[in-house]
Amino acid sequence: MLDFLWHMGGVVAVRDDAGDQEVIERISAYLREQGKFELTTSPFSIEYESSLIIFPGSPREFWRPRVPAMYIYNRGQFRIIHADDERHVVYDLSSLHGFLFCLSAGFVFLAFGLATSRDLVFAVCLGAGALVWLYGVNQVLARFRVPAALRKAISGA
Repeated sequence: MLDFLWHMGGVVAVRDDAGDQEVIERISAYLREQGKFELTTSPFSIEYESSLIIFPGSPREFWRPRVPAMYIYNRGQFRIIHADDERHVVYDLSSLHGFLFCLSAGFVFLAFGLATSRDLVFAVCLGAGALVWLYGVNQVLARFRVPAALRKAISGA
């Protein structure tokens, strides 16, 4: 019921003469660049599952100067569909781990607000503000960055 909070889906048109297998390979290479290493592929789809805290490179590297576009998503599915003489990549991404992390940070801010001001309204606003800022901003940015990055990966640019 509330899974819309941590799911993002979309469709990206394939405007390339590459075959389906080559498109899947390009998406696979892109996912590896994004730090998504546990890939399951089939001729028309690819899936991944990863941890929130692992970046590309060393598994214990917590900071990189450039944050990947799909960093917050810990699970994803990409399928190639053929419709009306066109090909599209349909994707479904899940950021449940990121949502839970940001929700726990919101509770920390709520507890801090209660401890310092003893005002429940202020504390709830502080916790909700932290959740919206941490998670909401990441989701809004991803709504623009992910489709653009997928189009670039699919085109091979």
